[in-house]
Amino acid sequence: MMEFLKPETAEAVIKLWKDFQSVYTVVSNWEPKSSAMELWKMAKEWVNSFVALSGKREGYERMRVMPYIPIMAVHIPWFFEKYSAVKMFTGQGVKKNDVARSIVLQKSNKWDSTGDVLRFESRQWLFKNREREPREYNKRNLEYWNNEIKKKHCGPAQQYRAQDIGENTCNPSTSGPIQTPPVNIAKMTVPQLKHQLKQKGIKGISKKSKQELVDMLTSII
Repeated sequence: MMEFLKPETAEAVIKLWKDFQSVYTVVSNWEPKSSAMELWKMAKEWVNSFVALSGKREGYERMRVMPYIPIMAVHIPWFFEKYSAVKMFTGQGVKKNDVARSIVLQKSNKWDSTGDVLRFESRQWLFKNREREPREYNKRNLEYWNNEIKKKHCGPAQQYRAQDIGENTCNPSTSGPIQTPPVNIAKMTVPQLKHQLKQKGIKGISKKSKQELVDMLTSII
C-alpha cells in the first residue's frame, strides 16, 4: 500500500482508515464490548485525524465532512448509551422489501413518519376488497379498427414493402395484388436485363448484346 500513497502522508492515511475499520467493527457488532464513551472517543479521534489531513492531501478538507461523520461521532454513541448497540436498527436485509421504509422515504413528509406508515397500512387494509375491476371494452367504430387505422399507420416504408411482396397491405379495402405499371424493357440497362433473365433461370447471357437481351426478355414475358 505504501508505494501507492504519497510518502509524506502515507502512514497517516493508512492509520486513518485502519482506525475507521475499528470503529465500524464496533458499530456493526450485535453485542459490542465497547461502551458509549469508548466509541465516542474513537469516533472523535478519527474525525480529528481526518481533518488533520486537510491541506496535505486532496479529499480530506472540512467540506468533505459528510452528515454521516457527525452521525458516527454524536448520534451513534447516544444510541449505544441508550440501547447498547445499533445493529438491531439496520434495514439492510429488507431494504427493497420493507413497505414501511418505502413509505417513509417516498410518501412521508417526515414530520410524522410513524403516523404516515400506520395510516397508509390502515387504508390498505380497509380497501383490500375494493380493488378496481377492469371493465370490458367494446369497439364501437369497427370500420376504424378494421380499415382506417391501417391506413393511418401506412407510411412510405410499408408502401414499399407492399410493392415488394406484391400484396396490398396498405389498402385493405382493395383486394388482390397491387397493380404495378408495365415496365419498358427497351429502356432497361444491360445489368438490369441480365438480372431479370437470371431470376427467370436463363443462362448463357454473359456475351449477349443489349438488343439480344431485350428480345429474350420480351419473348419470356
